[in-house]
Parts: sequence; structure tokens; C-alpha cells
Amino acid sequence: DGDGARVLAIGDITDRVRLERQLQDKERLASLGLLAAGVAHEVNTPLTGISSYAQLLLADTNENDPKYRLLKKMEQQTFRASSLVNNLLDLIADRPRAREIVDVEDLITATVALHEDLMKPKRISVHLQTVLRHGDEPPVRVRGNFHDLQQVVTNVLLNARDAVADGGNIWISVAEEGEHVVIRVRDDGKGIAPEIIGRIFDPLVTTKRGQGGTGLGLAISRRLIHACDGEITVANAPGGGAEFSIVLLKVEKTVGSMQ
Repeated sequence: DGDGARVLAIGDITDRVRLERQLQDKERLASLGLLAAGVAHEVNTPLTGISSYAQLLLADTNENDPKYRLLKKMEQQTFRASSLVNNLLDLIADRPRAREIVDVEDLITATVALHEDLMKPKRISVHLQTVLRHGDEPPVRVRGNFHDLQQVVTNVLLNARDAVADGGNIWISVAEEGEHVVIRVRDDGKGIAPEIIGRIFDPLVTTKRGQGGTGLGLAISRRLIHACDGEITVANAPGGGAEFSIVLLKVEKTVGSMQ
């Protein structure tokens, strides 16, 4: 009745949510498992042959010969097909990832420097909005795999490059939020269509259909971030463009210690 006692039960469902997320990932990727294994076995061998034949013909063809351009395209397409197969295998692979302590400033600056030349043709400005280290203050660090995290930041950065117009902008910021470090990559492109944004991390979903997009880069990125016990999300930014957020567990700052 109205005077009866009520009991409010509050439980921590973090572990359950994490397990459900892992199960969803496994179910989603299971359907690609046999496909990728079969494709790798059946396609890589003839691809290697075609690529080798193209390279042999290229070696015997003058660069001014009209056939040279066609052979070069043939070679590039074999590389692309081989890359697609390898990306599928990377996506379904369940290999243990090495863990290390990663300096976030080093991660961001090294990744941006690595891709500077890819930004120049479109005259894109990349803005690093956050200075992470002040004087003798210890660096902001996370626990993960440097190579994997660099691949994730690269995938997000190149997606932003493809999304913006000539002379566009990309902003990269880093913030400490409680026990997490959040890397945000925002662009001033057109944003992501509402019918796709909820599935953007699913395998084979791409905003660049017919433009060379495979729909695997962000799916692989999510898998790598989950392997670091982190999360990656995306939202359309106010005023246009998209903003990706990479959330990672922070390693507490301890001067003189790498624990």
C-alpha cells in the first residue's frame, strides 16, 4: 500500500556490460571467420602470382609506354586486394596483445608527423589543442600497445582527412577525466549520416562506398581499443563534422616510476 516500505537495489553492472560487449563482438566477427580464412587461402596465391607477373612486365616496360600506366594500376589493385584479405584476418584474429606503458603525447605527435604528407594535397590543418606536459610534470600515460594505438589514431585521422574539404581542419585534443584519458579527433566535414553512425564500427560498414573504403578500419580499431580495456565512440559535432573519442585507462602519474 502507500505506506509500505520500498527497497531500492543498486548493483554494479560494469562487468556484465563488458562481457555482453565482448560476446557481441565475437558473434559479429564469427560470421567473418570462415569467410576470411577461405579468402586468404583461395585468393592470396593467385594474387601473389598476378602481382609478380605485373612487376616483371613493369621492369621490361618503359615508363613512357602507355602500357606502363595500366600495369602500374594492375599492381596497385593486387596490393589493395591483398591488403583487404590481411585486414579481414587481422579483424578476426584473437591473438594476445603485448601491453606497455604508452606516453600519450609521444603517441599523438609521432602519429601526426607520420601522416603530415597525406594532409598536404588537401591543405588540411591539424590542430593539437592540448599541451600534455608542463615543465617537470610527469607525462600522461596509458597502458596499451603503442603500435595498436597508433593504428587506431591513424585510422581515425585518415577518416577525418577523407571527410573534410580542401583547406579543412582536424582538431586533436587529450584530456584527463577521472581514471581515464580521452583522445578526441574532430573534423569540420559533413559529419556521418544518421542511418550509418550507429553502425560505423561494424565490419564492412563504410561512408566511402565506391571510393576505396572497405569498412574494416574502424572495426579493427574498436577491436584493438577493447583489447586495451578501452572504448571508442563517435558523434556528430555541433556545427558540422564528426568527433571520435578514444577512452583509455590512465596510468597514475608517479615521478621516477614506470609502474
